[in-house]
Amino acid sequence: FAISRTTITNAQYVLFVNDSNHPVPSHWTNRRAPPGRRNHPVVNVTLYDAIAYCEWLTHLFKQPFSLPSEAEWEKAARGMHALIYPWGNKWETSRANTVEMGLRDTLPVSELTVGQSSFGLLHMAGNVFEWTRTIWGLDEEKPDYVYPYDENDGREALGTGPEVYR
Repeated sequence: FAISRTTITNAQYVLFVNDSNHPVPSHWTNRRAPPGRRNHPVVNVTLYDAIAYCEWLTHLFKQPFSLPSEAEWEKAARGMHALIYPWGNKWETSRANTVEMGLRDTLPVSELTVGQSSFGLLHMAGNVFEWTRTIWGLDEEKPDYVYPYDENDGREALGTGPEVYR
């Protein structure tokens, strides 16, 4: 599989909303991302917005695009050696934009390269939450689906309602 090196930016997402007339995130004004945030990750998008973006890419490039499965996302983040964090097995505050770093805001997607995964992906820990197509379940504390991963056990059903965690 292939996966984007960074999260989708506001600049990328605005192309989609302008071309498709898709609704914009609630914090945008006049169908524009906040000033100075073109290279920041797009936020406040629903699962259905993310799926629509993938469908738009599929139509635009005439090849399939989808959200990653949880297993694909984990592989991309943890690398070939199943590291705990994208950069290794020891937590380092300076490598991820999390509450411990203290910024309390997103960073541009190309910043903080010290936290990249072994595959060169950025912000696989911190910055924003990311959607996958894999179902977690109805209980925020306990997943309905566990490892070993089985793509045929129902965890990849895209037609579930918004009450299901992903």
